[in-house]
Amino acid sequence: ELHFLALGASLIYAFSPVTLSAINSGRLGTVILIVVGPWLVRSLFGLEQLENLNWRKTWWLALLLTIVCAFSPLTFMSIVLWQFILVVFDVVAFNSATNPVNKEIFDKRNVRRIALIATPIAVCAPWSLEFILHPSRILLDPGLNLAGGEVLSVILGNPGGVGAPPIWVLSPILIISIIAIFVSRTARLGEVALFFIAFAALLGSREVAGHGKFEPEQLWVGSLMVIPTLTALVAAVLLVDNYLPTMSQSHINYRHILLGFTSVVATFSVLFSAGWWISTADSAPLQAKTKSALPAFISANAQTDDRFKTLVFRVESGRINYFVARDGDLKLGEPDVMTGLAP
Repeated sequence: ELHFLALGASLIYAFSPVTLSAINSGRLGTVILIVVGPWLVRSLFGLEQLENLNWRKTWWLALLLTIVCAFSPLTFMSIVLWQFILVVFDVVAFNSATNPVNKEIFDKRNVRRIALIATPIAVCAPWSLEFILHPSRILLDPGLNLAGGEVLSVILGNPGGVGAPPIWVLSPILIISIIAIFVSRTARLGEVALFFIAFAALLGSREVAGHGKFEPEQLWVGSLMVIPTLTALVAAVLLVDNYLPTMSQSHINYRHILLGFTSVVATFSVLFSAGWWISTADSAPLQAKTKSALPAFISANAQTDDRFKTLVFRVESGRINYFVARDGDLKLGEPDVMTGLAP
């Protein structure tokens, strides 16, 4: 039965709002994180018992975190923050008189922790060193700075933004995470999921400019939502596998109601997500049905020897936005190329 539960969880993961939003809007960083997400979540809980890891396993985790850092600095820094919180707990336990952590375990944990955090930064240098000069770039995924969704949407498991499903396509991860924290076997999974959901909601309320766009946009936190989505699904599989055999032999109680309600939400989430994705395929932001990604007037100008710069205006949400469309490549030293404006 565990194989069927895992198959159902995979289906929910494949049609989750995070996955559909990333694919529809062409967010490569989030798509890569969705692919490596199962390995990442499995490895995250090894970070809590670092003293039990050999160095071969430690360097494998460092390589995985390097991929995360390269495609989603925000997710990597969130993991660093989580490790910092664990360091604080270790220091408190090390100085505790009742249940102290001995020096050998303390040293093993933190030496491996330093290796895990320093390796991605060193491998991604010199690009990663820009985070020191421009801290706001930590919050941005690779690619265009497209706006994310509202805080309520993020809390419900939908990162929102361009190409995202509507808010009524509910994700079951919040419900599963809340239920998981009240069960001893899955409490840690629920805590991790709720931590990342809360952190994503906090960052999702901010507006950040960058990647060639000087107008601040609502921050996209879809990459950060991959971790709670997977963690909640793992908790759901463990809960059903643990309680379903005993529930089938007991009288109806609150466990049956919670399981039924969560199952209904998860089923409708997959059905509504798949239906919405199919019905809106023609209007998706990212499409491959056109031979050229350039507007016709730019393609026509490219056939001549002259190279023009075209000022394009667009009205969006009552604001006038503009950008410069170029027929030629950018050249170093051009007066209208400005860099380094991000804080």
